[in-house]
Amino acid sequence: MNKTDCVTARDSLAKELFNRLFNWLVKRLNYTIMPDEFLKPGADIGALMDNYYHIGLLDIFGFEIFKINSIEQLCINYTNEKLQQLYIFYVFKGEEKIFIGEGLSDFLGELNFKDNQPVIDLLDLHPSGIFQLIDESCSVNSTDEALCKNILTKHAKNPCIAAPRMTKLNFIVHHTASDVEYNCDGFRFKNRDELGQFIEAALFNSKMKQLPKVYKGLCGDEVEVVQESKAKGASDKFLGAKFRLQIKDLMTELQSCECHFIRCIKPNSTKTKRLIMQNMTLGQIKCMGVLDTIKVRKESYPIRRGYKQFFERYGELSKKHSGKSFIQHVADNADFKQMTKE
Repeated sequence: MNKTDCVTARDSLAKELFNRLFNWLVKRLNYTIMPDEFLKPGADIGALMDNYYHIGLLDIFGFEIFKINSIEQLCINYTNEKLQQLYIFYVFKGEEKIFIGEGLSDFLGELNFKDNQPVIDLLDLHPSGIFQLIDESCSVNSTDEALCKNILTKHAKNPCIAAPRMTKLNFIVHHTASDVEYNCDGFRFKNRDELGQFIEAALFNSKMKQLPKVYKGLCGDEVEVVQESKAKGASDKFLGAKFRLQIKDLMTELQSCECHFIRCIKPNSTKTKRLIMQNMTLGQIKCMGVLDTIKVRKESYPIRRGYKQFFERYGELSKKHSGKSFIQHVADNADFKQMTKE
């Protein structure tokens, strides 16, 4: 290993240990508040968890734009684009689907919202997404300048990206929230976040009792990191690839839940209390789709009740159905039975 490889390995080791220590602490905290039945020997924790309601709170960095934006800002802004896409899916596309299914499409009106799928495709569409090109550059003998040139060349006709003047290391992405100019200087170095297998083996077999436990995760976790690394593809060793896999898992989990959104607005760029910059605030409200959401709620039906809930609440008002249970009502009414199936 040369000096650069040693520095990369050192930094990667520090990041990996911090990440695993953080995850280990979270798991230990969750373990201490588990109900007693979870702690019984042989208990199927996964099955037990499925029978318990839980609330998950996701709080991440907001959209970032600085004077110099690097791969960290690219990752954070990519996450915010994915969360905005989830918001669009639930609020707008989900609304369209419900109204079309109910035969109420004429009442919906026109939904004017900005779909950010083109930006996400620019960042992560295989095989020429920006993240893929960064990983590809790290796999060969290249430079940051060559990486930037390759990104701009591959997406020369893409309206979501632009090349600034007077620099060979920067590119501009037209994000949902704002245009961001990224500087490629250090992209490849930061993305090379892999640990050599010999370092993993040293950590895994360390004589320090706590180190292997922290590195593996929760006490008793038998997943060996060395085997895990071998099972992964070659690109998964890079920071960008690891990050996208985590975001993919996060989106899968969020899509399986009933999501509620809290939109946070930054009132000013100086962190000054009681100061609201109107243009800055209004710009965030627009790009987050808040105004469009208000319009949708105003023009559609914001209060929803299922057939069963509606019948149980108002069924007694009908002499025909008075005294009947919801099950009896469905059995007596073929049309209603068909509606509840749908």
